[in-house]
Amino acid sequence: MFARVTTYQGRPGQAEQPVQRFEEARDRLDELGGFEGAYFLFDQKTGKAMTITFWESEEAMRASAAAIAPLRDTIVQALGTTQSPVIETYEVTSRF
Repeated sequence: MFARVTTYQGRPGQAEQPVQRFEEARDRLDELGGFEGAYFLFDQKTGKAMTITFWESEEAMRASAAAIAPLRDTIVQALGTTQSPVIETYEVTSRF
């Protein structure tokens, strides 16, 4: 399994709209091959947010990149920031 972690810097206390955008994107994510699940994390005090998406293979994760980009843009807009998110990828080596 592989994971894509995207970190955003938004405004403190502005979680409602980004959460809605993430939930709206969930249906589109479910349509992508190899999608295994996702989480949205938000720190109300700092405005920092993260999305973590899980993929059955590295190939599936890479193949989803073009489809994910517009979804990421909607989260950036909802957070009210112009900063580009930081995107990192990982192999999931252990699961509990």
